[in-house]
Amino acid sequence: MQFLNPIWLWSALGVIIPIAIHLWNQQPGKVLEVGSIRFMDPSPSKRSSRLQLTEIWLLILRCLIILLLSLFLAQPIWNSNTQQSNQGWVMVPRSSMKMAYQMHQKSIDSLLQQGMELHALEPGFPALDLKSDSSKPNSSEPVPNLWALASLLEKQVPANYQLHLYTPELLQYYRGVKPILHRSMVWKTYSMPTQVDTGINKRKQNIRIAVLADDYAADADYLLAVCKAIQMVRGDTILVAKFNNPTQIPDGQDWLFWLSDKPLPKNNSKHTWSYQLGNEQIVQTQIYASTVSLQEKIPLYKTIPMQLKGELIWEDGFGQAVLQKRGNGQYLMNTRFHPDWNGLVWSPAFPSLMQEFLLGSKPFDPSHLAMDPVQILPEQHIQNQGQNSPTVSTSQQPLSHWIWGLLLVFLIIERVIVFYQTKNKTHG
Repeated sequence: MQFLNPIWLWSALGVIIPIAIHLWNQQPGKVLEVGSIRFMDPSPSKRSSRLQLTEIWLLILRCLIILLLSLFLAQPIWNSNTQQSNQGWVMVPRSSMKMAYQMHQKSIDSLLQQGMELHALEPGFPALDLKSDSSKPNSSEPVPNLWALASLLEKQVPANYQLHLYTPELLQYYRGVKPILHRSMVWKTYSMPTQVDTGINKRKQNIRIAVLADDYAADADYLLAVCKAIQMVRGDTILVAKFNNPTQIPDGQDWLFWLSDKPLPKNNSKHTWSYQLGNEQIVQTQIYASTVSLQEKIPLYKTIPMQLKGELIWEDGFGQAVLQKRGNGQYLMNTRFHPDWNGLVWSPAFPSLMQEFLLGSKPFDPSHLAMDPVQILPEQHIQNQGQNSPTVSTSQQPLSHWIWGLLLVFLIIERVIVFYQTKNKTHG
């Protein structure tokens, strides 16, 4: 038992008041001195004793009333432990089951020993075998969207089942909008090795870059600056030139940055980088990108809607493509190299990111970016109290209504005793 307002327990000291009054009434009567008792008649009535049993019970009742009132104000509650069903599922993605079991072996074994079942986090939620599946290497199964599957779990699994989810911390497993769950799920994550390509070509090389800047001169200046920074650090010869007229661009460029609202024409450049055309829209998200030594979320303010028709290179927090690679080395970006559109050009990661493209390394796949567990775990707005422990839950029962009822009974008894005591004295 515990009290919500224990400070009111001090009021129990109020029992001193009826005790003091009772003792005060036990004092002997005063002696009245008279000259003579010659003309005094003996009293026909006998003085009632202050030590009658009824008054002792009255004192006890009044003390109990004060104590019950103190308890009522302190608001006691009774804690009781109730056994819960061990029915539930332990959920892991099949594609990374081996890694999940290595990272959380004790936890998973404990839950399975309590009678829970092991299921795969994939459509249909099939059962898994711990011995056979955990011994297999991480499979090449299609990467599931775990946020979408969590919403399905909420609807398809019985409400009395406990759900324990073990999921990797890679961005590729979480797409779309993070859901809001309305039932309890214990969600734990585990890290996995990121597949960042570190094979940047260290050999000095000559890179020829042409930048068409007829519509976006400021964007071109940022590109020229980052190319100079890469050249100073790496020592490669980067021959970069800015053009305002497409006809002036020489043939055979290694890179052509087409910063124009005109459609990209056919050209013989090895790689081209152009902007998505259309109406801009305001967003509030991030660009997910990484270098060998840096992982950073870059703010994204404006985009132009773009359909993914190639390889996804960069994406935003909503899972929408920001940069994609199409056939013949063509890169299409739905934002701009400008601080009004994003924080890319001011980011310390900007030179490293562009170096990966310009010097021939494989661009980073943002789906392999490790996420913070805080970003992964969905919000849980629990309507009915879920299971907080595998086998035992604690329920709290307020006792105030019982105390209030007992207090009323004692008050009525006390008034009845006083009434009959007063009536007997009056007619006696």
